[in-house]
Amino acid sequence: MGGNVKYSVPGFAIPNPVKTVIPCFMWTDAIFRGTEMTAKNAHVLGKERLDTNIKFLWNYASNVMLNQHSDSNKTHTILQDESMCEFVLVWETHMTASAKYADLLLPDVTSVESNDLIDNSYASGAYHYFTRLQNAIEPLWESRQSYDVLAEIAGKMGIRDTFTEGRTHEQWIEFCYNKMREKNPSLPTFAETNGKGIIDRILADSSKHIALKDYRDNPQANPLKNSVR
Repeated sequence: MGGNVKYSVPGFAIPNPVKTVIPCFMWTDAIFRGTEMTAKNAHVLGKERLDTNIKFLWNYASNVMLNQHSDSNKTHTILQDESMCEFVLVWETHMTASAKYADLLLPDVTSVESNDLIDNSYASGAYHYFTRLQNAIEPLWESRQSYDVLAEIAGKMGIRDTFTEGRTHEQWIEFCYNKMREKNPSLPTFAETNGKGIIDRILADSSKHIALKDYRDNPQANPLKNSVR
């Protein structure tokens, strides 16, 4: 599927120092029986046993806490008991079912209030889109870009300059765009993209992105990790 090959927009993710991993569907278990979860009984990776139960949840732009879990009643019982998960932070644009459990609810900006660079989604088919997102309106009321909020928190911690590297949110957008343009000089200048929306699109050559091609061509020489030989 062509849409699985991204039009690469550069990012600057910080490596996660936490190497312990649990199955994503068992996060509710980790709240009430985390210290009982082991590599053997719960497929914990990176550690033989969890050191602690989950006591803090940070939920950004997601309703997964309630409506995307199988047993909503069980999840409700767990989340409403403040002796288990003691603090829930939700950052949202709507009062979702998950947001109702927040101890602290922060108002995020919507797409019409945002500025960003975005690539295509997994569902975009054979086209790879590169789009400059520009706000149609200014953020309403107390809604703020997450970058600005986190920069302010970093300032309270005395590390604002380290976090921002001296750039505002808008300056980071231009910086990232210019990084892309270094690899693809045919792109217009950043100033020329103002108001343009879709900057570029590439039709993927599906023949170059055949799923499991090596395995299909020679399964003996290229076995899958779950293959039984």
